[in-house]
Amino acid sequence: MFKVIRKYVLFYFIFNRGITRENIGEYPEALDYFYLALSLKPNSMKTYRAIARICRKSKTCLNGIDFVNKASWRFPDKAEFYAIKADLYRKIKDYDNAIREYDLAIKNEGENWEYYFYRAKLKALKGDVQGALNDCNGSINANSNNAKVYAQRAFYYFERKNFFNALKDYENAIKLNPKKGHYYYMLACMYDLTKQITKAKEYYEKAGNLGIN
Repeated sequence: MFKVIRKYVLFYFIFNRGITRENIGEYPEALDYFYLALSLKPNSMKTYRAIARICRKSKTCLNGIDFVNKASWRFPDKAEFYAIKADLYRKIKDYDNAIREYDLAIKNEGENWEYYFYRAKLKALKGDVQGALNDCNGSINANSNNAKVYAQRAFYYFERKNFFNALKDYENAIKLNPKKGHYYYMLACMYDLTKQITKAKEYYEKAGNLGIN
């Protein structure tokens, strides 16, 4: 019994040292502590999460993918590990594998708006604008109060020259985030393209006042 308690206390001491190192940006040292903690408690999900977080921040994406593969194998129903792998694949421009990992993340956690949102961006990079629009719809269904998803969908509508739908989405984005000058500028462009010149001038002026950020 004493050995079990000692191991438990040692695990948390080492894990918390890792957190401290991570919080001050000393990622290699943090990893050393987390791997040591994992050796004491091999099924610790929070230790896997901690290492996966650092893998995401690291520049050595391939090593990170190898580790997060192990994490998703051990915890196959945890969408977060597939999403981290997707991000690591994105960083090395392996968009097919990144999309595949987001597919698995969504399969396990279909209500997470971010997974649809980032998969939409990957599909757009591959030229699948309709797929990107579909994923933006999925993201909005999961969370209808996020301005940047409406703005992203508006941009895809704009690429397809569907200016009226783009206009509506930029209006929604402004309702949700009225301080974002870029949205006003893009809405002004949509008014311009749909021959609504008075409104276009009004929103160009608003964009100028806010700054196109």
